[in-house]
Amino acid sequence: MMLGGRGRWLLTAAALSLCLGGCNRNKPKTTGGDGAEVAQRTGRMQTPPRTPVGAQPGYLEGGVFYAAVRPHQVQTWLQHIPIEPRAARDLAEAGQVIGMDLRSDNVAQQWGIDAAAVISMTWFRPLSPGNMRDVLASESSSAKPGAPDPFAGMTRTEEAKAKAEEQMRALEAEAKRAQEAAAKARQAVEAAPDPGAMEEPVPLGDVAYEPDPLPPPPPPSPPPPHPLTSKAEALAFHSRIHVPVTDLGAFKRQLTALPRESMPESGRELCASFNGELLCYADRGTAVLVREDQGAVLVDFYVFPMRAKNDSKAPGRAEVVRTSRSAQPAQLPVLATLAGDAVGYLDGAAIPKAHEVAKIASAFRRLQWDEQRDVGEKFKRTIRDITALEQLRDVRRLFSGVTFEGTVGERDVHLTTRWVPADDDARKLSAELFERPDVAVSVPSLAALCDGSVMCMRTTGLPDIKRFGELATGVYGAKEREFSRTLNHADEMAALSMFAETWPNAIGAAQRWPAMELEGKPEGGIILGVIDAVSRIEGAGGSLRSLHFGKRNMVHSDFVAYLRLPKSDANLVRTMLAFAELTFAPATVAGINQKVEAVTIPDSDMPASLYMISGEPPVKVTRDQKTEDVEFGWLAVADSGDRISWMLTQAMETTTQPAFYFEIPNLWNLIGSFPGAQREVNFARTWLSGQAVKIAVDVVDGAPQIDAAFEASTAATIEQPLPPPEPEPIREIAPPPPPAT
Repeated sequence: MMLGGRGRWLLTAAALSLCLGGCNRNKPKTTGGDGAEVAQRTGRMQTPPRTPVGAQPGYLEGGVFYAAVRPHQVQTWLQHIPIEPRAARDLAEAGQVIGMDLRSDNVAQQWGIDAAAVISMTWFRPLSPGNMRDVLASESSSAKPGAPDPFAGMTRTEEAKAKAEEQMRALEAEAKRAQEAAAKARQAVEAAPDPGAMEEPVPLGDVAYEPDPLPPPPPPSPPPPHPLTSKAEALAFHSRIHVPVTDLGAFKRQLTALPRESMPESGRELCASFNGELLCYADRGTAVLVREDQGAVLVDFYVFPMRAKNDSKAPGRAEVVRTSRSAQPAQLPVLATLAGDAVGYLDGAAIPKAHEVAKIASAFRRLQWDEQRDVGEKFKRTIRDITALEQLRDVRRLFSGVTFEGTVGERDVHLTTRWVPADDDARKLSAELFERPDVAVSVPSLAALCDGSVMCMRTTGLPDIKRFGELATGVYGAKEREFSRTLNHADEMAALSMFAETWPNAIGAAQRWPAMELEGKPEGGIILGVIDAVSRIEGAGGSLRSLHFGKRNMVHSDFVAYLRLPKSDANLVRTMLAFAELTFAPATVAGINQKVEAVTIPDSDMPASLYMISGEPPVKVTRDQKTEDVEFGWLAVADSGDRISWMLTQAMETTTQPAFYFEIPNLWNLIGSFPGAQREVNFARTWLSGQAVKIAVDVVDGAPQIDAAFEASTAATIEQPLPPPEPEPIREIAPPPPPAT
């Protein structure tokens, strides 16, 4: 089975479920996202407490993305980041333009902004003058929104045949028009007088004759504008930034000092429609208006996807801008719950309207230059593309959007990304889908894997993927070819919408496609068997203990990665390797009494072997309301048997949280290992040596959650030798000039 077009990226949705597997397993019943809760789940990540942001005046109804930031804290962190020399020069040049040093000056204070202020904003509010979608639908050949695709329901062979027949009819019509033109030319030739009957020209002697040059043909006239073009030019995406100020005079001085650009005539006309603005700039595709409002400054920014052609006046824009300035506050309850120094929310419900505005503007842009246009057909495709995104959302959605909450210190950054359940039923179903039953299978502790490592990770395994099948309804219940066609019609907005709301539905669709596409074939049974086996994995992890690149970039490393799975599934791997003529052989590992078998991995970039360890007492496992004794084993990849011995003698635990954890204890120990890294980023070596990266993924109270920390490191730095300087290129010596004669 092959995924077509943008459908290939759906595999990442299945990979995301790997991170979220076992999310509620042995989980304490907590509902927060604060530092104490994260520390309880990981034991290694400390998120500082977050100050609530609450509802803000910059949040407007209908925005796609909402954000708020405390500028002083964010600037303090940015000023502690080392900057590459060329970037530092660019930053200094930007400071020369705006009149301050961005690396040392307190920018908020210079602009008269309170240090404790919260700057709130709304991004990409779609604006449309009237319901243009219905007008387009009435002019399209289908005349109704959501018209069926003429090729829907066809196989690929039938679709190719239908398209070929359509092209053949077009070629035959073109040939007929050419024959008619040739016949008219012959008639014109026959009607012309006989050249032989013409009088002989009188010779004029040796007079040079130069015919007047023919004037160049006039440029083809553009097609007449569509009657709705003026309305299409008023389509816009509106963003607003609300900036509380304590010193309006300082803000005005800084604003006046900014360089100004000359505006086209259309921009001057738009700005003349408004009075009392601190700043107004507009051109054919954008507009920026800055004004004072009750102790704050409002920055309204407009992007017009249908750029005004040449320097047309675009009369509808002034009314759209005027109407948008009185937009109502957002009524989304989730916005009042955000806390931190920088927060954001992506609202899935606003994405379809933004997609509609973008698609309608795109249709009118094509009409501007397409002389052989079929307006009805183009509008029909536009309605089809708009409807495609609605079909992707016309299912039972678990989530309504995604929140982002960040806390910033002088060196540390902690970010929590959380999907918001659509309602209480969705919250309950989300918890059930990602839950795994408790199985007393021991795995190495996070401290064992991560302390002293270059990089480490651990996960508790996947949830039961088959349970996601109940979400595969509507277009997600169709075959992969039909789903990919809808996905392609929805364009890039499909990825954003699925990220915010429907990626669990995509997992349900992906797990059903093998059975649908390969029904009755042996390959289908094999793929379904592999999916079942992956769902039975009770843990995975690994630890990279060292990394070094030798001569000719040969990789030398000490590492181990493992899977905890039933012995029967491990034997399935043995059978699959036999087809590749690879056979496990008994191996001896110091300090291990269990049965160990190994096989060397051929053609590997670094020495590695695959190990199978068995011989543990069985444990009780309950699945599908049945309890049975299952013997678990280890399937591991390591550079040598010493690493297997090290892993199996580490501290073990059966209560594993979070569902997924990843850590780089010391950034420089990883980055500094790569060839050329010390030459390229040596300016940041001290800073990187003191930083660690930690990521935890889990489900908390039915909400999938990703906690990421960029914080101070406690791991020792491994000093890497500086690489030798690169030799100077050999210059050819020119031969001496010949002696002068």
